[in-house]
Amino acid sequence: MSIDVTRITLNRIVLHFVPAGPNDSQNTLRLSETECDLDDEAMRFLRTRMIETLVNRGQVVEFDLRTTSVVPELVLNIMTPGHRNFVADSQTMARHLQGLQNKSNTPGILAIAEVGVGAYGGVVIAKLEHEEGTRAVPTENQDGATFVVQYMQDLLLAGGRGRVFKAALFSQHGTDPSNIEGIVSDNQSARGVANFFLHQFLGCQPKVDPGMNTRNFHEVTETWINSEVEDPDARLDYEMALITELKSNAKEIDPDSFAMRYLRGEDRQSFTNHIANSNVPMATFTKDVDSIQGKLKNISVNFESGIKVIGPPDAIDEKMFKDTALDGQLRVTITDRLVGAKSRG
Repeated sequence: MSIDVTRITLNRIVLHFVPAGPNDSQNTLRLSETECDLDDEAMRFLRTRMIETLVNRGQVVEFDLRTTSVVPELVLNIMTPGHRNFVADSQTMARHLQGLQNKSNTPGILAIAEVGVGAYGGVVIAKLEHEEGTRAVPTENQDGATFVVQYMQDLLLAGGRGRVFKAALFSQHGTDPSNIEGIVSDNQSARGVANFFLHQFLGCQPKVDPGMNTRNFHEVTETWINSEVEDPDARLDYEMALITELKSNAKEIDPDSFAMRYLRGEDRQSFTNHIANSNVPMATFTKDVDSIQGKLKNISVNFESGIKVIGPPDAIDEKMFKDTALDGQLRVTITDRLVGAKSRG
């Protein structure tokens, strides 16, 4: 699935003013109690600004199944046909954002919109500039307090200064979170999407293709084996286990399951911590070894003296006997038929 953000249509929207965290003495949280009634100009302005920021700086993301954020569940609620708690769910998001922000964050308008994306439903979550480009004016109607967005034609024409600080678009094929794709942008950060907004607020993580996840798992696990595991016998066992896991018929990789099946008890927590601090998902992910097939053909066992033993994993497992000497060195014995020997530069 790939979201075509240019096909966004805004169906309904709620606006809330969110201060720079719970300790912002200059501003207070102001929540709308009903949907915002947008005029055509405001609708076009917000739609244009959201599309621009998502197209220019959008990063594809997915929900992190380990998150404690309330946003993924609320997004699913809003996408459910006939859902009646749109305003209440948007208020929960606003309170969640306020709890995460601090003085380094900019106060602004949090816009929650139920949208269409072609034939599919979706949700847009955006943090808008409060002073320029959009002006949210609190007002009352028969349903309660709300904000009215006034289209600022003069500011738009004078350099287009109306800004969307941060924006996220989620669209789905069904109610399963795995079928929901997101695009997130952040115009306030030169280094991609701010961590607090992506992970803590939205409950998302960058979406990486299965091949990259598998390649990263291979590289990160080998790094851990060669830098954190002291027992040379265990190092070789773990490398063999890694190759076995990657070459197996299993269609998924579960780092926790790998640790439980192959690693000694004293090494499991170290491995889990290493994975958690890497770019490898802790949750189960789809395996795709196409890009690393060449690396799975042979194992290279390297010794401090410069000696290397290179061969297919099955042959090394069958022909090479190993044990640990008293001084911690690895002693290996290879029993095989010699077919040649030659110099090598």
